[in-house]
Amino acid sequence: MPQHSNRSGTPAFLKKIYCSLHRHAHLFWDYTREKGLLPAVRHSYFILRETRSRSKIRSRRNGHVQGNQFSPALSAENGKFTIFFLSGEPGTPGHKYRISCLAASLPESRYQVQILRHGLDDLNQCLSIETHIDLLWIWRLPLDAELPPLLNALRTRGTRIHYDVDDLMINPALAKTKLIDGIRSMGLEEDDVRKFYQKHHEMLMFADHASSPTQVLTSQMLFINPQVRTVPNTFTSGDLIKSRKARLSKKSEGLFRMGYASGSRTHQKDFEGILPAVCEILRQYPDSRLVVYPQTLLLNEYPDLAPFEAQIEKREMVPVEELVYEYAHYDVNLCPLETGNIFCECKSQLKFFEAALCKTPTVASPTDPFAKYIHHGENGFLANTPEEWTACLQTLAADPQFRSAMGERAYRSVLWAFSPDQLRLSLESVFFPSVQAEAHALRRRVNEGEGNEIALPGYETVYQNNRHAEARITVILPCYNYAHYLVLALDSVAAQTLNPLDVVVVDDGSTDDSLETALTWIKIHQNRFGSVKLLKNFKNSKLARTRNAGVDACETEFYFPLDPDNYLEKDCLEKLLEVAQREKCGFVYPSLASIGTARQMPVPDNWSVHLLQNGNYIDAMALIRKSTWVCVGGYTHDSRIVGWEDFEFWCKCGENALYGKLCSDAVAYYRAHEKSMLATITDQPGFLPVAKETMRTLHPWLVLP
Repeated sequence: MPQHSNRSGTPAFLKKIYCSLHRHAHLFWDYTREKGLLPAVRHSYFILRETRSRSKIRSRRNGHVQGNQFSPALSAENGKFTIFFLSGEPGTPGHKYRISCLAASLPESRYQVQILRHGLDDLNQCLSIETHIDLLWIWRLPLDAELPPLLNALRTRGTRIHYDVDDLMINPALAKTKLIDGIRSMGLEEDDVRKFYQKHHEMLMFADHASSPTQVLTSQMLFINPQVRTVPNTFTSGDLIKSRKARLSKKSEGLFRMGYASGSRTHQKDFEGILPAVCEILRQYPDSRLVVYPQTLLLNEYPDLAPFEAQIEKREMVPVEELVYEYAHYDVNLCPLETGNIFCECKSQLKFFEAALCKTPTVASPTDPFAKYIHHGENGFLANTPEEWTACLQTLAADPQFRSAMGERAYRSVLWAFSPDQLRLSLESVFFPSVQAEAHALRRRVNEGEGNEIALPGYETVYQNNRHAEARITVILPCYNYAHYLVLALDSVAAQTLNPLDVVVVDDGSTDDSLETALTWIKIHQNRFGSVKLLKNFKNSKLARTRNAGVDACETEFYFPLDPDNYLEKDCLEKLLEVAQREKCGFVYPSLASIGTARQMPVPDNWSVHLLQNGNYIDAMALIRKSTWVCVGGYTHDSRIVGWEDFEFWCKCGENALYGKLCSDAVAYYRAHEKSMLATITDQPGFLPVAKETMRTLHPWLVLP
């Protein structure tokens, strides 16, 4: 006898399962993840959900019910997409990450952005003057009675409603003290929290589409609204500068500080899980310290800490803008989360990447979001049991050099993963997939299995001087037997109107006096720069790895590779930076003029990856985000494409949806001479066919004549 089915064909017994889903989501999550059943169950749930009554939400939409077909693009006015941001908690740290940082990542040339700082009053004003809005981005705002009429009025004008949330606050059935310890520690009532979550649940149902910062939270939201995507948290240009300042301000006191930066009084159980490990480290290492914030951590609930009172540093809470100085104060950042708790599984990696920007290593619980970005033993540690926590902390406490190296790797690993470029691309992949369609088509044709590990040589720091950390750009000069040109190139850098500015010179095992020439010049001119570094490769490592060494050593948002036989107009970098800040692009390239003739070389006005198909048209001299370099895996070291390292770099940018802009007002001078790499190697008849074939192998979409 066949089982009874509803109209969609879904068996009736599934209906009972799904009706109780939100009452037992934490158990359901664990089971489906363990068994690998989540995708299949989610698909069945969507079928069932479409047959269920949504009369409550439908009535609130006043008949303006949006279909489940995801809109691939929004209408543009005056060539720009208009996005307004509405925050439910404007005074909280989350507002920065889910509103301010996102708004700051969008280029002015393509987006018109406005943050509604007075909430619903501003929204009413928009309606009264009929302001055009393509997208209304709502963060953590519950669906109260006054919202539906306003939102539906916007819908009639073509506005799409987007709901963003960064915590699992969309399931009222989970509002229980046994799952959310913060209900107890903050003195809340379960019923009040449940009602609050219900309003967020309804907001998610009401929205046309939604987002969250982690894939785990996105998976939970999909059961309520199938149009949910993951849009990660990010940092800003200001965060990079401030984190560098914080690193330079750190004083070595011979102590080992374990920092626990809980943002609210909701993490008592989280810290309880690592308490034995913390106590063991405090016992083993008298110079160790536990840094805590009594406003957010109730120390009286942990009597085991009483014997170590003298080793506990109690600090005051700071605004989110100053948090980097706290992370820089630590030697290790503690990120414990309660194992097996679905709320904890949904928490983002915010604490990891903020500490990483300060080059502070992290030990974290192995939740899905942390495990996605922390590679155990490389750029951080993952620990579950007290024994694992103890072992990880012992390793970091006993070996300062290992600790420093792990912090460096953590810094590099987050530059792209949580960069503004990554955030912008995530947003565009959600709402404007046509923007990335070209890049995706290219990437599908590239050989799979290519990694992004950056080829670095062994090198040492011969000289460095760090005066301050305000610079946005580092000029990278790789040098091999170019002492006779080097001073002219460096003088053009010193003459730049942009100030402050950093410089890194990398000597690739020169046999002439390039190293001595660079050292002499740097010592004379070092006060012109915020930071100067002179590096030396242990052996001749060729151009790609030498450039990578210079970029690896730079600590600014942008870098500019300058070969020693070239030089710059004095306002070149200033003009490039203006464009980069306005366009939020991955790189900006200048006009080129030939040295000796002052004749400008033709450069296409607009970046297009299709123009690369027949050959390179962008010189290596460009202002490039360091996050772009991380994203594409740096410059590729391959002896078969010597002289085409920059060409291959731009190909990888196109395959990763990173775009550039020409700044025709900025001019860089290029020297063509008989001893250049192109003349002596790349353009030789026996080498050129090999280089072309190699490039076609690396990037099959190329059509090289």
